[in-house]
Amino acid sequence: MLQRILIAIKGALMGLADMVPGVSGGTVALVVGIYRPFVDALRSLHLAWVPPLAAWLASGMRKTDARHRFTASWRSMHLGFLLTLGLGMAAAVVVMVNVIPPLMQAYPQAMRGLFFGLVAASVVVPWRMIGKERGPRLVAVFVVAALATYLLLGAQASPWVERERVVVEADGTSLAELAREQRSTATPRELYAGFDPAVREAIREANPAFDEARESNAEVGDAFDRLHLPAGLAVEVPRPALWYVLICGAIAICAMLLPGVSGSFILVMFGMYYVMANTLRTTLHGTLDWVRGAAPLPFEHGLLVAVFLCGALAGLLGAARLLSWLLHHATLSRPTLAVLAGLMLGSLGVLWPYKDGPQVDARNVLPRTLEEPATWLPLLLMLLGAALVALLHWFGTRVAPTPGPAHRQESESER
Repeated sequence: MLQRILIAIKGALMGLADMVPGVSGGTVALVVGIYRPFVDALRSLHLAWVPPLAAWLASGMRKTDARHRFTASWRSMHLGFLLTLGLGMAAAVVVMVNVIPPLMQAYPQAMRGLFFGLVAASVVVPWRMIGKERGPRLVAVFVVAALATYLLLGAQASPWVERERVVVEADGTSLAELAREQRSTATPRELYAGFDPAVREAIREANPAFDEARESNAEVGDAFDRLHLPAGLAVEVPRPALWYVLICGAIAICAMLLPGVSGSFILVMFGMYYVMANTLRTTLHGTLDWVRGAAPLPFEHGLLVAVFLCGALAGLLGAARLLSWLLHHATLSRPTLAVLAGLMLGSLGVLWPYKDGPQVDARNVLPRTLEEPATWLPLLLMLLGAALVALLHWFGTRVAPTPGPAHRQESESER
């Protein structure tokens, strides 16, 4: 029992890390000493138990040989370890999902500064995993991957969205409530910036104390969260396409296998972190309200979470195996790590805290002055984030050496 409690605690630490863009759950797994059991447990997952189970059920549960084959196949998977670890991770995610989205809404610039420092320092991890044999070809792969990622993403993450025209039903609905209820990929501040001029004028009339010029230049987003919308106002809300959510789930889950690469960072890179964190938070709170009989079941939000989890499951059973094969391949392991490092470096443009506005097509700019706290706070958080990753990686190398390609090849030969 004590061992399971310790595994659950380690899972909680991994869950806390996975909710912070730039902090890798794989790195935490290295630090707490369960990285290799975690990867081995994921590799043990398979669907070979399905045919004997179907044969056993089709026989009316009379075929003992089918039952034995099903039992043996089921026991070959490390489900006890994964379920215990997963429960700890889920508990941590439930806690963090109520913390990070409100901070991202209220302090977008400062949070981007923190995430920038976390990811920038994390670039070193996959690059060091390559080993000492970093020839010109690997440098070229790294540079091309970084440039391609930056040119593809630009300065803002733009997810594949479907714009839905929504009519505000209740008078006094806040912009934050609209973003949450309609599963918006944009924050309230970004929503307001993307509205038509006529819609923004109607919102300003309903909120006479709101100063658009002042608040648009402010570095906090509370004023946009509290904006009240008049009933009957028609607005367009960007929602993620379900197929895009499925793909993001599959890609993000693969990051769990890689020390130094964060699953939340992948979601930030694809513009899906805010909407998925907010949707999960709404699903949890809405389900509790439904159990108490205070609200209907949040079916649409739950559907989005379910699609994301299906993508994550597909990633574990398929894409994660492919990624694991690439990292274990003698020829492809180092180029794969170089691509990952370049991908992380190229995506830093999305996280750069200083932009010329909250709109989706905002450009990166240099800070105007360092005299105001709103300007130097993101820089301070950058340094804090980088120091956190460096400290975490230092502990990881002391507890268990980072498994680079050479180390993996030795491990495979020993098996």
